Amino acid sequence: MASYAWPGIYGNGGWSGGIEIEGRPAAAGEDNEVGMISAGPGFFDAIGMGLLEGRYLNSQDQNDKPPVAVVNASFARHYFGGGAALGRRVEMPGMPRVVREIVGVVRDARHYGVREKVMRMVYLPAWNEQGGGFFVRTQAGARALSGTIRAEVAAIDKTAQVEGIRPLKTEVNDMISQERLTATLCSVLGGLAVALAAIGLYGVVAYSVSRRTSEFGIRMALGAQRGDVERLVLRQTVAMMVAGVAAGLAAALVLAHILSKAIAGMLYGVSPEDGMIFAGAALLLAVIALFAAFLPARRASRIDPTIALRYE
Repeated sequence: MASYAWPGIYGNGGWSGGIEIEGRPAAAGEDNEVGMISAGPGFFDAIGMGLLEGRYLNSQDQNDKPPVAVVNASFARHYFGGGAALGRRVEMPGMPRVVREIVGVVRDARHYGVREKVMRMVYLPAWNEQGGGFFVRTQAGARALSGTIRAEVAAIDKTAQVEGIRPLKTEVNDMISQERLTATLCSVLGGLAVALAAIGLYGVVAYSVSRRTSEFGIRMALGAQRGDVERLVLRQTVAMMVAGVAAGLAAALVLAHILSKAIAGMLYGVSPEDGMIFAGAALLLAVIALFAAFLPARRASRIDPTIALRYE
């Protein structure tokens, strides 16, 4: 599937201008500036923008008879609230000014950059546009597809030049390269911290078990089963783990709140105080703690009572 748009969907994102909504007088001081993109047939399918209401632009809309437009969810929510946007008419800037009927509502997209806020958007039928870009949706990779695209373009117009072919994912990743680098470094350091915590916990529990060898021997000599000893060690480890995780979570939440403004710019798609992240970290530490305690607990349950009673 292929389509085109002017201008591109990232970076410059589109052009902008003021609009008027038919039957809705503008409030005093209201900002009526919206972003605009000229889109060809199949544009929304090509870049994966979901349809919420109505229909997409098609090839019959390209001659502007009748003039139509598609808007995004932010546009519909701002101007029409809970009311229907389909069928409403908007007056667009230009010479001459054109009144267009809204025929569809699509999901929001950050056309002006992934770090920028979502702008109210109007998508117009593309007609005789110069510049812009083409978009191809395929299961094949960009490298495998590049030869086919160049051949198809050359077959249509031998003078046309294909400047470059890049996956959309690459474009997005380039915009958040700093955030991706920060996330990678933090993940590596976090993994090392978790490994050190697991080794330390294992050492503490193993040392504690070795110091209590005589106790476990006496318990087993008095009738305790291996499962009883395992549960005893694990129960005490869980108590220590819960106390440590609770203290760590409290300290992390306080620190995240204090540093939220400083680290917010380093994050993308999450907040410094994201509850799911903290819950996931706590669960991971709990699993690691139980795993680190399992081997010492199993070893304690395998102690021979006769040997343990002579152990000093």
